[in-house]
Amino acid sequence: MRYIIIIMISTLFIYKIQELIVENKQENKNIDDFINNIEDEYTEITKIKNNYKKILLYTLKNMKDNDLYGLQKFYYNNIINDENINNINVANIVPIYNIKIPELRSLILSKLLSKESNKLSIKIICNNNIECICENKVKMIANIGTLIDNAINIALKYKEPDITINFENKGGNTKIIIINTFKSLYEKKYSSYEYLKNDSFMEDGHFTQELLIGNQ
Repeated sequence: MRYIIIIMISTLFIYKIQELIVENKQENKNIDDFINNIEDEYTEITKIKNNYKKILLYTLKNMKDNDLYGLQKFYYNNIINDENINNINVANIVPIYNIKIPELRSLILSKLLSKESNKLSIKIICNNNIECICENKVKMIANIGTLIDNAINIALKYKEPDITINFENKGGNTKIIIINTFKSLYEKKYSSYEYLKNDSFMEDGHFTQELLIGNQ
């Protein structure tokens, strides 16, 4: 009987170890995704900064030369048709700057500047300042990034894909609502973090995830 108990305890111990290994792998993947997002955003911002400098220099040159035609041509070729500018919905700019957490704001900006954002409608809602989030910011934001990526990838499977990301202050906590075009349910396993509560439901051809993050 004693040996049976030892075997059962050993089996349970091994199972828990394996479970922790799988969880750590997922956390590491989320952090890697977050770092990749930051790197992508830095590349895009550098590109925009270089384009901005180019615009200023070329505009100054055309003004000095009194070359209105050259200025118009440059404007239409390099500004109107600029992919980075067309990617961003102007209505999303103000809400993003209500997010006072640099890491989270960078994540959202990187999503707006991504190639995928050109293929669907993305709406950002943030009417109040979001100033704090849980202590483990990197892991939490990486987790949010994964949820947004999943929502985008699923929405892109449909003819009229759209994503809405809504940030709210809820009783001292942060509530994030992610809504994407969706027609059928899929596996519900989003996070193992104890400070994140997840509710999800289907309505009018959209899948909604409501994330309540306990600020610590």
